Amino acid sequence: NTQRPPTDDPRVREALVLGVDRAAIVRTIFGEYSPVAQGPLAAVTLGFSPRQDFGGYDPEGAAELLDSAGWQPDTQGRRARNGDPLQLLLIAPNWGSNPEVGQLLASAWEALGAQVELQVAPGFGPLNEVQQRGEYHAIGMNTFGSDPDLLRPFFSFFGFFNWSGYRDAGLDLLLEQAAQGSTSEDARLALYAGVAGRIREQWLILPVRDYVNLVGASRDLQGLRFSAQGWFPYLIELSWRR
Repeated sequence: NTQRPPTDDPRVREALVLGVDRAAIVRTIFGEYSPVAQGPLAAVTLGFSPRQDFGGYDPEGAAELLDSAGWQPDTQGRRARNGDPLQLLLIAPNWGSNPEVGQLLASAWEALGAQVELQVAPGFGPLNEVQQRGEYHAIGMNTFGSDPDLLRPFFSFFGFFNWSGYRDAGLDLLLEQAAQGSTSEDARLALYAGVAGRIREQWLILPVRDYVNLVGASRDLQGLRFSAQGWFPYLIELSWRR
């Protein structure tokens, strides 16, 4: 939430990303099946920009960033600035192992010296109500789509899912141009690389994992093909090898 201290400071947002071992979270909760996410788009999505990854686990760098932002630790490692403790409210949806991820995020941020409260929203309606009140510092959300234009509701200032509250006219322009102003795939890729760069520069997200849907199938099954989002098989095309 870029509209509420302390996450209105990009140094704090960066620290909260670098201070989390995202690879360890993925291994712990999802096993070896899910890749660690490296940006606002999955690695298989058109528009993914590998040059804009969020780096690895760097707790020392995170501590230095918090120091530079004025959040100093006491003798017990708890951080405060001008007498105010570093307090964070983390909101997790109740689906897709988000509560478990939230617990590990809270633990990592507490290790940095923050006081963290984790709340689990019991469904999308309550999650949306919490967002509308704006009283959170980080909130979990994901969606699916086959086109990178799904970024627009999340990062355009007037987008329905712009729950970070971030406003950047240049980012809005990139999103609009990519969605409407170009039919060239190469041009769109360049525009979305610019979008990913701005998201990364401002540390607007903490990417955790690329969502994976595991499917088991017999080797005798022929013609197994899935929809563009990867969720649904085209059953009418299936046949069995004998």
